[in-house]
Amino acid sequence: HVISDWAVDAESVFVYLTGPGILKSFQLNDSEALSAQRLNGWLDALQSQIPGNLIVVYDASSSGSFLPQLSSDGEAKRLVLSSSVADESAFFVSQGTLSFSNHY
Repeated sequence: HVISDWAVDAESVFVYLTGPGILKSFQLNDSEALSAQRLNGWLDALQSQIPGNLIVVYDASSSGSFLPQLSSDGEAKRLVLSSSVADESAFFVSQGTLSFSNHY
């Protein structure tokens, strides 16, 4: 998949997701959603190919529901940040200028 292919030559990778989220799913568009399990598979494939860190910032409602699935096991260097707990809304105030990830 594109996530595991495009950054194969990178030392470290920063993945940033923001938008509509629901429990264990990120809404890509009106008809497609990305599950935490599928994203984890892509990230695992990518991480097996890069020597450095993998940082994931997910700013969406229910983004905390991705944390258990995306957490690294073993010696992989992965940091996952979410803007809410599993059953909480994320807030985007002033057209997103006041949000969890605005400073990233």
